[in-house]
Amino acid sequence: MTLRGLSKTIMFFLGCLMVVKAYAMPPGAVSEYELKAAYLYNFALFTTWPPEKMAADGSAIVFCVIAQDAQVASISGLQSKKLRDRSILVRPIVSPEDGRGCHVLFIGANGAEVLPQLLEVVRDAGALTVTDIADFARKDTVISMAIENGRLAFDVNLLNARRARLTLSSKLLKLARSAN
Repeated sequence: MTLRGLSKTIMFFLGCLMVVKAYAMPPGAVSEYELKAAYLYNFALFTTWPPEKMAADGSAIVFCVIAQDAQVASISGLQSKKLRDRSILVRPIVSPEDGRGCHVLFIGANGAEVLPQLLEVVRDAGALTVTDIADFARKDTVISMAIENGRLAFDVNLLNARRARLTLSSKLLKLARSAN
């Protein structure tokens, strides 16, 4: 890895740590859900949405979530942060139609049953879709996260990113376990 690549990696993980630190947890007490919330924040930070998806009035970045209550609570903690001078709004998903208007859509294990319908609703709507559901969902979202050897890893599906008209930073792609 080059010095430039190493510095980009360090900056990404420092960003994750800053978000996790915002939870005011004692050192070493960061949960898996809080770590995933920090990654979601950084995924959004390194994503550019189509112009029509980003209102010029500086409205909020909408994070939609269908997951276990504890995971929703961790992601809801992002509402105290700003993302590129925009506030963050976290909205729970109850039905697939609730996916409209999302900038970031996180689908946890609770969303496995409605995943196909939910992805159909947001397929070309400029939503950054992220999941931590095992293998079968990975091919259908833009980013999939998994715990591997005790560490959080993620894969990027570039075809799905193109379909959603999202531009993902090369910094993010370099940190992915795979990007294809």
